[in-house]
Amino acid sequence: MAKRGPAPDVAPVIYNGLKIVAPNSPETIGQVEAWDEATHTKVWTKEVFEIEYDPALERDVQWVFITRLKVKGDFLYVTDEKGRSYLLSLLEPEIEEVG
Repeated sequence: MAKRGPAPDVAPVIYNGLKIVAPNSPETIGQVEAWDEATHTKVWTKEVFEIEYDPALERDVQWVFITRLKVKGDFLYVTDEKGRSYLLSLLEPEIEEVG
């Protein structure tokens, strides 16, 4: 029975008073959340990517977690464990895979 290690801890990033985090739990794989720094309330959750599970394999060995968040200008760059990068406009939150 194959098992994977724990989900990586990802440093949060700050953008215009929002603390953006990758919760990295089995229930939140591929999601980022924005929290208001002043009120500590969740502003939004975005699904950056989703996993298509193979029913013949154990789910936990198929998990792919976010490893890095970076803000540059008005964009959030998200990197996953497979090295794929995604770009999220923080002005108009649409997600695009960039590599």
